[in-house]
Amino acid sequence: MRDLPDLSVNYREGSFDKDVGYCATEVTLTQAGERVSIHRLYTENDQEVSEGTVSGTITRIYAAEGLAQITLDDGARCYFDLADKKLRTNLEYVSEWFELDSQDIRDQKLLALIIGWINRIARDLEPAFEVDFDEEVPLEWGEPYHPFADYGYPQQRNREAIAGDPVGFHCRLTFREEPDQSSAYRPSNLLLEAVGLPPETSVSFTLTGYGRHTVSARSPIEKQAALLGAIKECLPAKQS
Repeated sequence: MRDLPDLSVNYREGSFDKDVGYCATEVTLTQAGERVSIHRLYTENDQEVSEGTVSGTITRIYAAEGLAQITLDDGARCYFDLADKKLRTNLEYVSEWFELDSQDIRDQKLLALIIGWINRIARDLEPAFEVDFDEEVPLEWGEPYHPFADYGYPQQRNREAIAGDPVGFHCRLTFREEPDQSSAYRPSNLLLEAVGLPPETSVSFTLTGYGRHTVSARSPIEKQAALLGAIKECLPAKQS
């Protein structure tokens, strides 16, 4: 592999833990050609707790994403951010918020719109993957159940429905209701999750009753840019 980037770096990351104090990890990367050594020193309140070293080989450069893939000797992979000069996790989450005119999260047209977005995102991620299903199919909501009764929230209840093939790619909808002051159940939020996406990939939309919603997604880091691009193509322009 020619024209390898320089991955040699030393940096320290830390955070404060209310029970332990200041916890930090010092990371040192040294490089010799394609071979990379990664040393981590973990400390609590500047006192050494543990350290370890792993070695691997630079196996791929993702130029557009600004990433170098390192395959460790045990077969695991990690990634180095060429711009920030630090390691990144293999799987990362992205999140975007958006607004829609409809305030009714039970509106069939609204649900069909979001399910259509999930279909489009899935097609963009895996073009050979069969993801199409009828977005206008009437949803059959199941019987209500109380998922948080054991955690001290017996009043909340959920209803679920599925759009698509239950044994293949589909969208699972979880509708949450909570009682108001008159003990009547009112909509709380609605979660739409894509089920059956490529491995290590997830996409979910959370709709609320006040018009501001979020979409969250997880993917292998090398596919993150494509996933975020597919999501942004669906979302309406943000209002100022």
